[in-house]
Amino acid sequence: MVQRTYDVLVIGEGISGLSAAHALAQAGLTTATLEAQLFGGLVLNVNELGPSADPARTVSGAEMASELMQANADLGVTSIQEAVTAIKNGGATAQVTTAAATYQARQVVLAAGAVDTPRLLLLSGIGPEDELARHGIPVVQVSPGVGRNLHDHLANGLLAAVDAETLYTAERVRHLLAWLVAGRGPLTSNVAEAAAFVRVGPDATAPDLELIFAPVLFEEEGTVPPSRDGVTVAAVLLQPRSAGEVRLSSADPLAPPEIDPRYLTDSDGHDARTLREGVRLARRVLAGNPLARHVTEELLPGADAVDDDALDAHLRARSQTLYHPVGTCCMGTDDDAVVTPDLRVRGVDGLRIVDASVIPALPRGHTNWPTVMVAERAAELMRAA
Repeated sequence: MVQRTYDVLVIGEGISGLSAAHALAQAGLTTATLEAQLFGGLVLNVNELGPSADPARTVSGAEMASELMQANADLGVTSIQEAVTAIKNGGATAQVTTAAATYQARQVVLAAGAVDTPRLLLLSGIGPEDELARHGIPVVQVSPGVGRNLHDHLANGLLAAVDAETLYTAERVRHLLAWLVAGRGPLTSNVAEAAAFVRVGPDATAPDLELIFAPVLFEEEGTVPPSRDGVTVAAVLLQPRSAGEVRLSSADPLAPPEIDPRYLTDSDGHDARTLREGVRLARRVLAGNPLARHVTEELLPGADAVDDDALDAHLRARSQTLYHPVGTCCMGTDDDAVVTPDLRVRGVDGLRIVDASVIPALPRGHTNWPTVMVAERAAELMRAA
């Protein structure tokens, strides 16, 4: 059996895991990354990245992913239970074994995201005592904040039919040819073609709502093709006060977690009130020219949904996630914080978290680049350690 030893084992190859692994490798630290994939059941591919010949070189996200995924991508596979064992043991003895080799690392970086990171910690015996006891998981470290404080950007808005051509027809032959031959036409759209960050609350001192315009009907959370030509003006709640949690559904590592976002549950109704005003603002946008000349019908929530009760019913029936969860392994200095300001998991040597789960409160914008910042800052801290 071949044995490989690394400075760092990164669990998770999303944007945070890739960013951290690349920065660590450029700094001269040997790094192995693991990512969950469906391959006859849930398994983890093991990839490795060594020091870069040119630490000053900058790369795009696509190049970063290519380097990580193609660097000895055939090293082997391991069960998710091995990743749990690596977390539980901490960096000093972290070890993963596959049919091809045994991998050891001095430090473990967990970057599985705001849902899977708390799930892996809980499976490893790190979390609230009552949640671990509920599933018969031996306690390694009591950490009451694991899985708690889930915050997410909630979206709703207007769908309207129009008398103009939209992305509904983007895949027609003439548009495919325009894109292939000249790089023009509707297939060049980024879909979310316009955005505005606005204040709607009477006491708001900074944007509390985002409007996003798309020249297509975003129906059933985008899981079905658009039914006709239309546009969407989404309203996104930027600073929700409602908080949810991530729990285990079972001690079985292959079982999906329980995600309870508890949208629109804040006691003073701030979230519903802000999002409701966002829907009304979206109506004002569509009522102004030149858009008004093309709008033929409001499809959702519908022209009859005018008063607060009707709009609230629409919000509760049709609101959806913008896929920006944060906060389930909060960084801080209080007793409930899961990680310290230098991103170390409290009470577990050699383990850090470098994804959106450590962000204690939602930013007023999207979470991609704040998550990259967390990962790159973690790499700086680890290089200096």
